[in-house]
Amino acid sequence: MEYLKSYIIIENMRFDNRIETEFQIGDEVDVYHSKIPTMLLQPFVENVFVHAFNAAHSSPKLTISFEMLSKNILECKIIDNGMSLNAAKKTKFHQSKGIKLTKERLSLLQNSNVNPIDIQLTENNGTTVTIRLTV
Repeated sequence: MEYLKSYIIIENMRFDNRIETEFQIGDEVDVYHSKIPTMLLQPFVENVFVHAFNAAHSSPKLTISFEMLSKNILECKIIDNGMSLNAAKKTKFHQSKGIKLTKERLSLLQNSNVNPIDIQLTENNGTTVTIRLTV
């Protein structure tokens, strides 16, 4: 989480620190012993800074939450209130491979973790990426 916080600070500088960020950590999450591969969440956070917000967005917000769903399943959510991924795709020509690559990495690290990534798109109301990890 410290790496992710540092990354967000650097990215947010490009936006004149306009993007409000919030970390929500459930009481059951052991922040000292739960291990998340360092670069696993970064591509999804990067997508928020690259695609979700334009200069006209009045109050951009990024929320990252961590919650234990069970004794060994950690759920991470990356939530923005910007353009949905679908709207951003309409304006970009670049095709991201980040989601596919992350799913492949997770299947190598946690072969019993079926469908570890879920992405919910809401037109004009942001994107929520949910990642479930076996810890």
